[in-house]
Amino acid sequence: MIGIGDFDAQAKMAFENLDKVLRAGGSSLKNVVKVTIMLRDMKNFEKIVELRGKYLTPPLIRQILFLKYRHCFRRMH
Repeated sequence: MIGIGDFDAQAKMAFENLDKVLRAGGSSLKNVVKVTIMLRDMKNFEKIVELRGKYLTPPLIRQILFLKYRHCFRRMH
């Protein structure tokens, strides 16, 4: 895993991996119309909003969920 314990590195890698998958399918992040991001720690809220803005372009339906308990995160995965 990249950047163990480093939220910024992991979130950046997630966006980059998503872009690679979309490009392999003939699309890109520019074509994303809806995204749901799940956070386990609200201290990362501003960081994910900033990263989302770097990788995704409006108009975009956005949703960020805060998952307080680990088992909830696992069930929603």
